[in-house]
Amino acid sequence: LTGGPSVSPALCAVGGAFLHNEVDLQVEPPSVRVERLQTATVTCCYKSARAGLSARWEGLAPGAGNRTASRQRNVTLDDRVTRAEGRKGNWTCVTLTIRQATEDDTQLYRCSLRDNTSSTPLLSPGTYLKIYNTSEKLINLSERTKNHLIVLQAVILMLCVLLPGTALLCKAKQQSEKSLDFKKKRREEEENIYEGLNLDECSMYHDISRSKVHGPYEDVANLRGSDIQLEKP
Repeated sequence: LTGGPSVSPALCAVGGAFLHNEVDLQVEPPSVRVERLQTATVTCCYKSARAGLSARWEGLAPGAGNRTASRQRNVTLDDRVTRAEGRKGNWTCVTLTIRQATEDDTQLYRCSLRDNTSSTPLLSPGTYLKIYNTSEKLINLSERTKNHLIVLQAVILMLCVLLPGTALLCKAKQQSEKSLDFKKKRREEEENIYEGLNLDECSMYHDISRSKVHGPYEDVANLRGSDIQLEKP
């Protein structure tokens, strides 16, 4: 193979020497992933000045053995699997279209080129087609229902944030009110500590106390002029 966009002959199956020298293969995507029951397309483009070339598709399923020309099997064309050929500039492109693709269509697809004078075809590197199956929905919900669920989740989240915070604020307020009531009650008790005492009894008590304290003593100034006998030592 020659040319900038062509693929090295080492990547292709062994073909006729003239095909190697006269055919350029465009680089293909190494793999394609398609969802199950969707349409899959694989394209092979080549360029050659030699007339009379024919292209067909061959497939190699996983685990089919060595990937050689003798192991390839032709792709059966029907209403579901179709082949189309067209021109893109100087390139001739052959497209394989698989509608309603299933897991059985998972394999390596290669383009086989040959003419009337060649017994051995020239095979492209190929494109591996992978059919995957998406997980089925357990509950089929409409967009409106999904939006309602999102709003409900937001409300629940807001309540989960507000309710504990409100409870803590109420508890702190109650504790503050209890502390203020305790301080107020204590202040009132200190102010009314003498509220139950009788003033008359208080005056008598003070008189008795004063008489007991000052009774044994006499005023020396009032005793002037009177006879004072002092005890001799």
